[in-house]
Amino acid sequence: MCTGAIINSRIVRVVYGASDPKAGCCGSVVDLTALPFNHKPQLVGGVRAEECAALLSDFFKTLRTARRQTGPPAAPVSPPSLGGTPPANDKE
Repeated sequence: MCTGAIINSRIVRVVYGASDPKAGCCGSVVDLTALPFNHKPQLVGGVRAEECAALLSDFFKTLRTARRQTGPPAAPVSPPSLGGTPPANDKE
């Protein structure tokens, strides 16, 4: 989605640090910028790559730790149109 937005917005140059080996679309998994679209942004990757990779790794490690401590997210409430219970009306 990000690469599509970059192409559609006609952003001239994108500078990034860490590639996404699992889902990247600027040359990691797929290279959408190599396809015959009407705009080709200039990509500059690997800027402070080690530092960026460490920041991403630390962020997701912290996120996983926080989720383990608080438990799984609460189940979403279904709207009444789908057979769910409407939320309580506090205005009465």
